[in-house]
Amino acid sequence: MKNLVGSITASLIEKEPSGYRELTDIINRNIKPPTAVHPDNVHIRAMYIVSDQVNSYGGCFPGEEHEKLAEMLIDSPVLIGHRKDSLPIARNFHAETVIRDGVRWVKVYFYWLKNADRSDDLCRNIDGGIYKEGSISFIFNFPECSICGEDIRKCRHRPFEEYDVPGGDRRQAYFNYRQILKVLETSLVYRGSVEDTTITNELVFRKVTSDESPNSWIIPLYQPPQRIWSMERLNKSKKYHILPAYESLPVTLCRFDGRMRILGGDQIELESDILNKYLESLPMPDNNFAVEARLIGHRGKERRPVEELIRFLQGEKTNVRRIELKICDLLKAGASEDRRVGGSERREELNRLFAAAPDLLVPARVATGDNLAGAIWETATRYGVEIHTLDSDEKYLLTHRHLIRLRITGQERRGNGFDYSLEGRNRDNTKVVTHLRCNRDFRVGDVIEIETASITDRPDGLHLMHPRVIDCHFAYGIADDLSQLVKNDEPANYAGRYHLSRVSETTIRLDLEFENGVRSYNIKKFNTDRLEEGRRFPADEGQPDKIDEGAFFETGNILDYTTQDNALKISLDGFLGGKYIIRPIILNGHRRHLFYQFSGGKNV
Repeated sequence: MKNLVGSITASLIEKEPSGYRELTDIINRNIKPPTAVHPDNVHIRAMYIVSDQVNSYGGCFPGEEHEKLAEMLIDSPVLIGHRKDSLPIARNFHAETVIRDGVRWVKVYFYWLKNADRSDDLCRNIDGGIYKEGSISFIFNFPECSICGEDIRKCRHRPFEEYDVPGGDRRQAYFNYRQILKVLETSLVYRGSVEDTTITNELVFRKVTSDESPNSWIIPLYQPPQRIWSMERLNKSKKYHILPAYESLPVTLCRFDGRMRILGGDQIELESDILNKYLESLPMPDNNFAVEARLIGHRGKERRPVEELIRFLQGEKTNVRRIELKICDLLKAGASEDRRVGGSERREELNRLFAAAPDLLVPARVATGDNLAGAIWETATRYGVEIHTLDSDEKYLLTHRHLIRLRITGQERRGNGFDYSLEGRNRDNTKVVTHLRCNRDFRVGDVIEIETASITDRPDGLHLMHPRVIDCHFAYGIADDLSQLVKNDEPANYAGRYHLSRVSETTIRLDLEFENGVRSYNIKKFNTDRLEEGRRFPADEGQPDKIDEGAFFETGNILDYTTQDNALKISLDGFLGGKYIIRPIILNGHRRHLFYQFSGGKNV
């Protein structure tokens, strides 16, 4: 394989021996045909095109690549047998990630015109089971070895052969398709390389009847929100649902076959006697449904780490004393509708479905434009906020934590712990490297999620500063573009940086970082609406030496500042964009400060 280094074009095929209206709306939006299509002039079918299982070539599409692959499939042609000497017979217009029989799949939807030549023959052959397997042709750069994480064309491992791995186990080698550059086409084929590919006329999620197997109900794969670290990434012209975010285990709560179930992020049912007893105590609807939820572990009012929650559900002794379920957003209300609905309709359906148990619902605020910053600040927990776009399936997690998934490439024991070498790729394919020391025993080849405070750009790649393994790496799995953190050269005209953190429900902390030092103030009874109305807030000067890393915060630039008579006038961008005054006062015999927005005038 040593002569094959470079971009790879792959066609996954075994060689031969020797709700229609909504879907047509998606076609018109994604494909933009010169003449809009209608439900009465197109045929639509779907293919389960790739799974996360190893195919007959020893390759695998890991689950974390499925979302990107689904995006690339849109507007690709459908051929027969990967033959590029003839025109396409159909076109892919939509794709999604789903679970089928416990396996992750990418399901792609395609259409063709009813008045095209032999259109009805194609339809009859698909529905009659003659054409039933699919395949994909694509370009990728990096076949990642499942044993060592290196390019399998260069390492010593070969697909389907077994090798010893740390821990005394033996593992069969295969390779992951990484750095996927482009989907060329999909094809109807004689035999697909991916086992159990199929073409179907089931275009929507089906209602479940009591005599159906649970595995016959296909529910959407949990989609982690995209992490963002600044409101600048949001489109201020769109409307959003703002929900509090919790350190929690994302789950799907569903009812079918007359029984309640909780499925993990991989859609595998969680088995726990503690969880089953808790579910029995909840007032749940009698009809079939599937909703996205968060499972939280508590000790008193304190939310405990997810790792403790999982061990508690397994019957181990931890600091968790009780569990709580919070329903976030509606995926499917199977008994009332057979389609996914978006935005306000989805939230209204959720409210109707759980009218008997309103405490289970995570409170949501609708915000847009100038109201967005205030709604986020008022809603945020110490962990952050979830932001769901009303007119689409886009959702975000706004938090100060900066995450990236890296593969362990080396391990060396140091005292009671280990030194690890890790590597990965940023979204722009930039190499990311780091070293980490911790007491947890991982294996070479494991993928873990790392939190970093900042990043430096060096000739050999991006280096993480102060990395640490975080507890919730399986809870919010999509890392954002790390280029946001590579800020080695601040513009010369910035006077400094500021940081906002939440001390309590009514008090925020403002740290002003200047060249000659840091000033810190605890601002009491803070409220963004009252701030804009001209309200003045009492503030106490604090010690700037310690910031609560768990507190939700915003960061921005100090554009300018002046001092006069022990008062400070500052001009800020970002969340607190505007001009402010912090001046000393004597209140009840104690030295304090006032914080308020500057409305004009010559003097501070």
